[in-house]
Amino acid sequence: GGDNSTCTGCQDTSACNYDGNAIIGDSSLCEYPASPNVNCAGVCIVAVDCAGTCGGSAVPDCKNVCNGTATYDVCGVCGGAGVPSGACNCAGDILDCAGVCGGGATYDACGVCNGSNTCVDCAGTPYGSASYDSCGVCNGSNTCVDCAGTPFGSASFDVCGVCGGSGIPSGACNCAGDTTDCSGTCGGGKTVDACGVCGGDNSVCTGCMDVASCSYDATATISDPSACTYPASTLLDCQGNCAVATDCAGVCGGSSSYDDCGVCGGDGTSCVINCTWPGSQAEICPDRVTEYDGMVQEAGPYEAYCDTAVEIATCMPTPDGVDGCFYWDVVPCDGCCWNGICEELSSSGIEETGGVGCIY
Repeated sequence: GGDNSTCTGCQDTSACNYDGNAIIGDSSLCEYPASPNVNCAGVCIVAVDCAGTCGGSAVPDCKNVCNGTATYDVCGVCGGAGVPSGACNCAGDILDCAGVCGGGATYDACGVCNGSNTCVDCAGTPYGSASYDSCGVCNGSNTCVDCAGTPFGSASFDVCGVCGGSGIPSGACNCAGDTTDCSGTCGGGKTVDACGVCGGDNSVCTGCMDVASCSYDATATISDPSACTYPASTLLDCQGNCAVATDCAGVCGGSSSYDDCGVCGGDGTSCVINCTWPGSQAEICPDRVTEYDGMVQEAGPYEAYCDTAVEIATCMPTPDGVDGCFYWDVVPCDGCCWNGICEELSSSGIEETGGVGCIY
């Protein structure tokens, strides 16, 4: 009929009334010290502070004042102010441009921390434009550079303005390679024509080479048919003079000739004289008319022919009172033909036949 009380007890070993024989734990039965700082007997089991309080927190400050406020600053100075204002450590150092306390880094002229002044030109001007030329001279004009761009090189411009060139080409008269023409002009375009004339147009040796032409040029070596001139006709020479025989009418190359009466272009009838035989009055003969071979004179029933020129003197009565024709030879006739019968002239030059006198 028990209530388990005989075997019930505090089983917490940290309790002041720990019951090692209890088989039934009852924490409500456990008793503990009044504070963690004392044991079950009330004895302080922790440190006592400077104020005598078991487990108290009072401590002496850096000036040994219990629970005082004096403390060491960051520099280890009791009651000190710490790192000086603006400094980065107790020694009073400051931060360099790299953020290192007491470091030696500084900004260069270009504003770069710990930089090497890369923005400074050769004249020392930050971001300046001065630079070293090829001769190593700051802001120089490369006076030591030759025409090929080589510092202290030996190349130079020739007379044609070519760097390292050899000048005017061999056989040329200028840098363009032109040659001298026949007139001595460098780069000129004149040439010797076919006549051997410098700058000529072949005109001095061009001409008519037709020997039949009036303008034949014996010195011409180049033929120009357009330069040939010819007579106006085949009858004329180059001066316009008649080059063939002129007829009796004065026509060059004409066909007119003298007839038996001595008339140019005549038909031989102009010299016929009719003498009536017998008759009362003879026809008056033309005075001093020149006649020619083949002239025919009619005398009544008789005919008289003379084969050379004669001159009619006059027409006058015969001694017997009958009109007749009297002829006077300029050139004696070879013969006189009467009524178809040819007779030689007598020594006196008078032939009387049929009762008519024909005087030669």
